Amino acid sequence: MDDFAIAVSRYRRRKYDQSIQLCDKILQANNLDQSAWVLKASSLIRKLFLDDIEIDEQGIGDQLMNDDSINTVARPGTSLQRPGSQAGQMGRLQSGFARPITNRQDTQENAVKTARVGTRLGTARPMTQGGRYIRLGTASLQQIGDQFIMVDKLDLKKMASKPVISRILCDYLIYVEHNPRKALQLAAEATQVNNFKDWWWKERLGKAYFMLGLYREAEKQFESSLKSQEMIKTQLQLAKVYLRIDQPITAIELYKKNGERYPHEISYLIGIARVYDQLNQPEKALPFYQNALIKDNCNIESVASLGAQHFYLDQPETALQFYKRLLQLGLYTAEIWNNIGLCCFYSGQYDLFYSCFERALSVADDQQRAEIWYNLSHIFINLGDSGTAYQCLKISLCYDPHHGEAYNNLAVVQSKRKEFDKAKLNFQKAIESNEFIYEPIYNLSVLHFNQQDYSQCYLLVQKTLKLFPDHSDSLELNEKVLQVLQQI
Repeated sequence: MDDFAIAVSRYRRRKYDQSIQLCDKILQANNLDQSAWVLKASSLIRKLFLDDIEIDEQGIGDQLMNDDSINTVARPGTSLQRPGSQAGQMGRLQSGFARPITNRQDTQENAVKTARVGTRLGTARPMTQGGRYIRLGTASLQQIGDQFIMVDKLDLKKMASKPVISRILCDYLIYVEHNPRKALQLAAEATQVNNFKDWWWKERLGKAYFMLGLYREAEKQFESSLKSQEMIKTQLQLAKVYLRIDQPITAIELYKKNGERYPHEISYLIGIARVYDQLNQPEKALPFYQNALIKDNCNIESVASLGAQHFYLDQPETALQFYKRLLQLGLYTAEIWNNIGLCCFYSGQYDLFYSCFERALSVADDQQRAEIWYNLSHIFINLGDSGTAYQCLKISLCYDPHHGEAYNNLAVVQSKRKEFDKAKLNFQKAIESNEFIYEPIYNLSVLHFNQQDYSQCYLLVQKTLKLFPDHSDSLELNEKVLQVLQQI
């Protein structure tokens, strides 16, 4: 059988590595074979494809250099930069569930691309027993050594005039080369070739602008694409733009509007729930996760989120059922076993929680082990075994020397042992490790107050209130310190 036919068969069965190897063999004989080039590029795209709609986390550089969020003051609950806070609300466990990033293989975009590429991938004639007609590509598309495409030598204007080649090349630049600048140039040329009427190229223009951080330009392109063709993926990307420019309310309205038009698409429900979670309004996110689970009872994110919500609502028995459901769905991760162990302990099933933590430790990496030992310290503190809790915190810090919460709890245990100098040192380490947590600052202020160092206590209380203005204990301690200083 012809190597190209075998490679196509491997591609259809998602055996991309084997398809790439066969294409390499064909390209070694003729490095201008256009059909083999298209097949290899498609295999690389499918192999390295990541559904970037699911990725909405910003790096520290993106947050610092985002012009749309500089010098702005928004009402609490209307901005991701200033989410609503609730007085006395406890922080969630550091080793709790993490939202999984899915790799959708059968999305609408895949269907479009499959229809576009077809089953023959780069040749207009069907394969016959006599072989296939080979179309020759340009020199810039030939494979030289380990370099598959010479991106700098591409004639983008010429490439844009070739419908199949240009689309495959654009996805290759985005998902394989991670070169949004070249993808933007190619998409701009192709949009002109198609008289500004092709929704696909407008969507790719918006994606390239988004990757470059030009969110307003991306918004215009996505809106223009939606005017030409309503696509669910484009709508989700537009909502993602609104989140990046710190307009969560607009994103929620967009989700709700499109959710009414496509009632069976759960992506809108999940999107609304995520935004409410980021706004620190979990009680509003809960019904949307429930509705998503009604429509898709195998949705991992909804199950995990509902389990976490019920756990923090002091319903560990209900949360345990959701985490057991995750095990039925085939998730055997350290986080799941850790959460099951916590649910077993807080629901009074003391004979089960220890084995769950053993399983969690057996499949965890070093970072996860630090979180698991940290949670174990909480359990032993609740059991009244401060010695074992002390050892668990030490082990946690061995795996992660920058674990601020572990330093804080270790200092609390040491202060109860009257080891005040060691406690102060660990409180300082906790503050240095994570400057956004208020507990070590408050605990250190209490320690200074008990040692009658009121001036230092006052300064620390002010730092705590700056991080958490509604912290009731800090407000009470602040009044006490002010009364003492006024008497002095």
